[in-house]
Amino acid sequence: YLTRLQWPRVVAALEARLKAETGMDERKALLVRLGQGYEDYPEDLDGALGVYGRLLDEDPRDEGTWETLGRLGRVLDGWARVADVYRGAVERTGVDDPATARLATLAAKLYDERVQDVDKAAALYGAVLRFSPEDLEAFGALESLLTRSERWDALLELYREQAELATSDERR
Repeated sequence: YLTRLQWPRVVAALEARLKAETGMDERKALLVRLGQGYEDYPEDLDGALGVYGRLLDEDPRDEGTWETLGRLGRVLDGWARVADVYRGAVERTGVDDPATARLATLAAKLYDERVQDVDKAAALYGAVLRFSPEDLEAFGALESLLTRSERWDALLELYREQAELATSDERR
């Protein structure tokens, strides 16, 4: 179908295979082919972003997918959509290992720096700190965000939580 440029049939065939496939590696490979196809054949970058969002659902720890979504976000100036995709993956899996903590931090940075959504950024930085209270990058970013947005009560609560969790006097 590709040689005859019948993209709708290619999509249908790949989607049918995807529906029947249960192995994660094969599902990921099919989604990559589908995403690349959206980028290359009809040059439908919105469609590609949607497919790569589905790929992130399959494996939220795949940093290659994060990079592809980030690239599409830059090209489309679709930072809010990419941040929402990242956040959705974090919400479904939780912040329970270093990879999901990095993904949550990435989403928080997008909400803070590109989308200007203080609430979503703060919630994601908070999730990272609950997983890893010693994460100085997340602490500093949340402290800066709360200071810039003049959320003094939340900032005071952050300081209290960090003081309680601190393992050394220097950290307190």
